[in-house]
Amino acid sequence: MKKSITSNWKPLLRVLSAVLITVAALWATPRNAHAQLYVTQYTAGVVSKYNPGTGAEINTNFISALNGPSALLVSGSELFVAIQNGNTVGTYEAGSGGAIGFIPGLNAPAGLALKRPTAVFPQPVLFVAN
Repeated sequence: MKKSITSNWKPLLRVLSAVLITVAALWATPRNAHAQLYVTQYTAGVVSKYNPGTGAEINTNFISALNGPSALLVSGSELFVAIQNGNTVGTYEAGSGGAIGFIPGLNAPAGLALKRPTAVFPQPVLFVAN
């Protein structure tokens, strides 16, 4: 008889990737900017906003009604959110949380990276781990 073994690592890897992306976003933020800390809450379907200096909650439901937010990326005034169960990447205003647009047709996006403009590629390039 064959036994099916499932892994318990998937939820832990989601949390770890969200933490690493958040740390990378804070590290890349200029020190004189008024940075915010954004946290995805996968099961609650929200992105929360905190003060990085004090840890105080600014808005628990900063962006809500998401179907499995799994990764964040901040670029200037834009906040990109990989919505794993919705198979999209949403673009939001980092200050207000208002929706700008969506990249549909993905397969469970789980990670985001941004390549800044260069002389060879004058437009930024968004990479999505599917």
